[in-house]
Amino acid sequence: MPSTSPPLSRAADRSPAERVRLPILLLVAGVLLAALAVWAPAAEQRASSERTYELTRSGQLMLTAMLDQETGVRGYLLTADRRFLEPYGRGRAAFDGAEREVLREAGGDAEISGLVAESARIASDWQHEASDAVEHVRRHGAGTTTSTALRRKALMDRFRASNAKLIKAVDDRRRDALARSEVMPVVSILLLAAAGIAIGWAVVVRPRRRVAEEQRLARRYAAEQREFTEALQMTGNEDEANELLERHLERSLPGSDALVLRRNNSDNRLEVISAQTSADGVIEILEGAEPRACIAIRYGRAHRQGGSTPPLVPCDLCGRDPAAGEATCVPSLVGGQVIGSVLVRHPHPLSDAEDARIGDSVTQAAPILANLRTLAKAERQAATDALTGMANARAVQDTLKRMVAQALRTGGPLTAVMVDLDHFKQLNDVYGHERGNEALAAVGQILTAGVRVSDFAGRYGGEEFILLLPDTAREGGVVLAEKLRRALGALVLADVDRTITASFGVASLPDDGIDAATLVRAADRALYQAKADGRDRVVAAQMERVMPPSTASVSPVT
Repeated sequence: MPSTSPPLSRAADRSPAERVRLPILLLVAGVLLAALAVWAPAAEQRASSERTYELTRSGQLMLTAMLDQETGVRGYLLTADRRFLEPYGRGRAAFDGAEREVLREAGGDAEISGLVAESARIASDWQHEASDAVEHVRRHGAGTTTSTALRRKALMDRFRASNAKLIKAVDDRRRDALARSEVMPVVSILLLAAAGIAIGWAVVVRPRRRVAEEQRLARRYAAEQREFTEALQMTGNEDEANELLERHLERSLPGSDALVLRRNNSDNRLEVISAQTSADGVIEILEGAEPRACIAIRYGRAHRQGGSTPPLVPCDLCGRDPAAGEATCVPSLVGGQVIGSVLVRHPHPLSDAEDARIGDSVTQAAPILANLRTLAKAERQAATDALTGMANARAVQDTLKRMVAQALRTGGPLTAVMVDLDHFKQLNDVYGHERGNEALAAVGQILTAGVRVSDFAGRYGGEEFILLLPDTAREGGVVLAEKLRRALGALVLADVDRTITASFGVASLPDDGIDAATLVRAADRALYQAKADGRDRVVAAQMERVMPPSTASVSPVT
């Protein structure tokens, strides 16, 4: 039975030459480390000695340069002879060079750099006093005041003290370096032992742990993907499946924001499935966007944008929000056809594993999403009247039961309006069924456009229609029915020289019925009363004729 540990399996398969090569490599590494342990202390001691020597020499040069400047200035002040300014100028340049050398050799030593800066400030003050004295002599001749000389002397004394502290600090560094060189061999031996342990860990332990960690991550990845696939198969519709895909990706990639895009039913626009708060910017961008605007959909392959290397063909949808970070968009492919894409915005670049996670998840979800979409389309077609585009009789019954149950649960009114075209058989007989179908389709459009979004309009059967108006009392249903009656009266059909009229029956729950069946019967009775009273009118249950037929020209309801 094969071993479950890849490192052990590889070790067992090594040839004798490979098993001998590893100890030889370890021995060579040990010899090199031992040589390094001997050479490193000596090299450190030598480098430290050279550094402290250069620091001491440069510090002393700073003092010598200051003394040269003092000598030149003093001679010039006494004699006004410009030749004394030559050592003053050389000393000033030498001081600057020595200062730079000390700072370079200090290598970022904060204490020494601070002492150099202190000495430089004192030297600058002295040079300012010296420059004033030189200028005074240049204008007024030889001679100087005692106060000026005393100030220069005080500054020079301060410089000597600061320079002495600098030399002492350098000497302290030298003693510390000697102490370290004594400890270095011991430290080197310990480091050599630690290196041996580290090599053993790197050669033996680390590969095993790495393989074990890879196996653990692989098992975790497989479990999460299996959980996702099982949950995906239990979803009831496409929207639920898309929201599950978004949650799965956002859980797998912390800090990311996933958004599923799909082609609409007409295949000419992109739609956002779940309108999350974080996706508001993208939703605004997608307003009216065509599928080709998404590069992943256009080319049928993953598109990445926002990294250090800009893509050859940028995507407007991915790149319009730079604050969102980087974006990865993966197309949903089913049988070679792109049905949509998944846009993942993430603040940092994705690892190979994270990138693979997105691709695997989208690939797993694509066929299920396609099946759910096909099923939803079939259900819509089964519930839609092909001629008018309204809900058919089956959908009417389902919606009626649901709305009645909702009204009884909340205690609010529900009004039903039954609509039946007048003399529709005569229209078919005189003008033919084609014109009759056109009349039904036009009536369906008027009724659908005349109700609220929360209302329902469906074809009850033949030339009869039904409207369901939640949270609307009988009086409100009568008002709406009258508006629709006048709109139908203004309908004009090509090659039809007669007016299209309809009779309306209005009933309300709970006043006129206690359930769906009694509500529809009450509306039907009101409709029959409207027919009996002469048609082209609105009659409400438990009421006399409400609206007489009108001969005036009425504009359709908008």
